[in-house]
Amino acid sequence: MHYKTHYLQKTMKNKKKATTSSDFVHYCLELLAPTGHVTARAMFGGHGLYRDRVIFALIADDRLYFKVDDDSRASYEQYNAEPFVYSKQGKQYQMSYYEVPVAVLENQSLLCDFVDQACAEIGRAHVWT
Repeated sequence: MHYKTHYLQKTMKNKKKATTSSDFVHYCLELLAPTGHVTARAMFGGHGLYRDRVIFALIADDRLYFKVDDDSRASYEQYNAEPFVYSKQGKQYQMSYYEVPVAVLENQSLLCDFVDQACAEIGRAHVWT
C-alpha cells in the first residue's frame, strides 16, 4: 500500500481531511516523534527530515524516504522498496534514499530501528580517516 493511501485511510478514520503535502509532512513528523526530535525543512519542492539537526530522510511527492548505504539497502529491498529518483535536464539520478515500507511505518519498534539505522549511516558517511 502506498503511504498516501495508508495516510488517507488513517486520517479518514480519525475524521481529518488530508488535502496538502504539508498534511503528509505533519503526519510523518507525528509518526516519527517517538524516534527522537525530528524536524522538517522545505527543500527543492519536497522536505528534508532532520534528527538532531542531521538530515536522515526526504519527503517527495508525499512519499517518505530514509537514507541507506550498502549495508542497509537489503533491508529495504526485501520489502520491494523503491529508491528516490529525480530528473534534471532530461536525466534521471538515483540518490541513496529508499522509500520506507508501509510495514515499517505500521510497526513502531521497526520504525525506530530504521530511523536509527538511517541516522547511523549519516554518521558513518561523515567519518574522516
